[in-house]
Amino acid sequence: MLNEEDEEPSCDLPYPPPMMKEGVWEDGCESMAREQEITEEYIEGYGIPKESSILYFIRTYEGNNEAVENLKKIVEDFYEEGEAGIMFDDIYETMRGILKKPFDKEAIKRSGLWIVKKYEERHMEVMMMSNYLICWYMKSSNNMCIASYGRVQEYYWDGVGNWLA
Repeated sequence: MLNEEDEEPSCDLPYPPPMMKEGVWEDGCESMAREQEITEEYIEGYGIPKESSILYFIRTYEGNNEAVENLKKIVEDFYEEGEAGIMFDDIYETMRGILKKPFDKEAIKRSGLWIVKKYEERHMEVMMMSNYLICWYMKSSNNMCIASYGRVQEYYWDGVGNWLA
């Protein structure tokens, strides 16, 4: 987890948020600084999804997506058993922490190290599911630069545990 000191409210939008209309931001950024700027604007504009929105999405998703099926298994099959419920909470809190500081490379790397330490053999599962939730959220920007943020986050985790970008 990144930082637990501030508890700002999360957004009430469904997860993933509705697709934004095209053309809100340019699709090809001229610099990394501009890409960072519009990504942060997107997160600030939509806010961080509530855990309940993500749980609703996972429980009601009807498509054929392996990552959602893995999340569904964590949530539905094992949630009452404790460990998986804690695992989902950690997946969500990792996602939330990263979205709060999306370009803080060291903080994001620490979040990955925390997952490795806590989950040992299962760390890749937690890291992959956190990354997946971030990627789906960013895809709703309907913008190539913002939607590619998942690759930035992957790069920040490169070499943490078994994670390779």
